[in-house]
Amino acid sequence: MLFQRRSYGRRGEIVAARLNNGQMVIGQYYHHGRETEIRPANADFESLFFPADEVSVQGVMRALLRPFPLTDHSE
Repeated sequence: MLFQRRSYGRRGEIVAARLNNGQMVIGQYYHHGRETEIRPANADFESLFFPADEVSVQGVMRALLRPFPLTDHSE
């Protein structure tokens, strides 16, 4: 994942956010008044909710990089 450094997220953007306890979380950003929701991309997991003043957006996702498969030429 490639992130652009930014201190705020817009509704639905994928953000990297730091919590007051130092933990980092990545997910879709939603602001609900005094509460911030970080929604995971995987629907098998539940959204995380935090007091808005305990979440600090560090950046927004701009690209997803995937490894290119290597071809074995040893034969």
